Amino acid sequence: MRRAPLASILAALLFVLPGCSHPPAGPTDVVGSSQKYVVKGQYAPVALDQVDSLTIENGRLVIHGLSASQTVDLPAAADATKPDPHWALTTENDAGAKRAMVFTQDESLDDFTIELPAGDAEMHYGILAGPNGADVMLLAWGDKSQCYWGYVTIARKA
Repeated sequence: MRRAPLASILAALLFVLPGCSHPPAGPTDVVGSSQKYVVKGQYAPVALDQVDSLTIENGRLVIHGLSASQTVDLPAAADATKPDPHWALTTENDAGAKRAMVFTQDESLDDFTIELPAGDAEMHYGILAGPNGADVMLLAWGDKSQCYWGYVTIARKA
């Protein structure tokens, strides 16, 4: 009786198991909750080992990882020339399969909550001015090659 070498079994598992754990390839909607703001946007996976920082270069968002960077187009509503640093991450909670994050506006103390995939990687974010007094928050987070980037628009309710 001949046994399959351990290496062959492990190689087969490497093809089967990752398919079960990868996030969806396309964008996923994000809808926030707030008494005073309409908050909506999306997030998507980004092919990096981890997220270390964000920068704006030549009107595009650059997500920096440990060994590589990835450049993505800004959302259409974001104005790369107008940073608007008036929102701060004030609370972060584990909500089971989700990660709940509360951002607070530093002048009015109004806030909103969004839920993103669970994880403990540091959240990197920046805010740009958008149209008609709205803001656009750019987000990126992740480690262990499970990284994401996304955005939400933050507009005062009518």
